[in-house]
Amino acid sequence: MNQKSISPIRTSRTPKPQSISDIVSRSHIISSKKQDLKTKQIQQIRLEIQSNKEYIKQQKEQNLKIARDKVQVIKGIKKPTHLKNSASNSNIKVQVLCKNNLKTHIAWINEVERKIRMMDEQENKLIDQINKACKIQLKVQRGERKCLTPRPSNSIF
Repeated sequence: MNQKSISPIRTSRTPKPQSISDIVSRSHIISSKKQDLKTKQIQQIRLEIQSNKEYIKQQKEQNLKIARDKVQVIKGIKKPTHLKNSASNSNIKVQVLCKNNLKTHIAWINEVERKIRMMDEQENKLIDQINKACKIQLKVQRGERKCLTPRPSNSIF
């Protein structure tokens, strides 16, 4: 048999190894290239993770700053960002408007509470009238029947 027919076809890039040391050195070069590629990929992933961490940290700091600014605006310590460049006169107008709105809401709540108290008083008066009518009806019937459907005292019947 011919030696050339048994050996695999080789291209010009990969010359036929001459000895065992050549084979070992080639395999070492290939494995080191693979390791270098893996370390580069790992390093790139680490850099991406680090940049993502920094981005998330910046976003958190920015959101925290915005939240603190909103709290300070609500407390009245700091001007809202959309009013920073405007005159202090308009800021006073905004504060007065907010206070007026708050007063309006409080007045509305007080009015609702007053109406509820009035309705409770009317309900109590109606209950008293029903009880009186029921007692009168019971006296008329001499206790033979209970008053199931009492009529108010101002009834036509």
